[in-house]
Amino acid sequence: MFADWTYALQDWPTYLGAAWLSLKLSLAAFVLACSLGLLGALARRSRHALVRAPAAVYVEVIRNTPVLLQMFVAYFALPSAGLRLSPVQAGIAALGVNVGAYLTEIFRARASRPSRAARARPPACWPSAPSGPSCTSCSRRRCATSIRP
Repeated sequence: MFADWTYALQDWPTYLGAAWLSLKLSLAAFVLACSLGLLGALARRSRHALVRAPAAVYVEVIRNTPVLLQMFVAYFALPSAGLRLSPVQAGIAALGVNVGAYLTEIFRARASRPSRAARARPPACWPSAPSGPSCTSCSRRRCATSIRP
């Protein structure tokens, strides 16, 4: 009824080696992704359209294609273009570029967020409140229950 773990325990050093390789790949890809994300966010917030447009295309293309396709392109298609990468380099590049596009949007959204002082101010009036009393002069419940058709 119980499983025999002797076969799995024989390959324990292989599992540790694979876990160490996964950790190194993830760390390298994350360093690449953070740098691409920061550069992309700065480009997306630029006033110049020639800087903003390529960053927007990068984010849209990478976020709208599957990561497996990006890995296939990095490993199989780039050598056709003259850029040979080892399997480890292709994996790091594909994961870094993919996560970098997501981090670009995360960093850009955080930079666009209003300050804490601006968020602390109450709104002038709730959208569904009547035109008479403003929400700063009445309670939230009154504003919510006195909706006119």
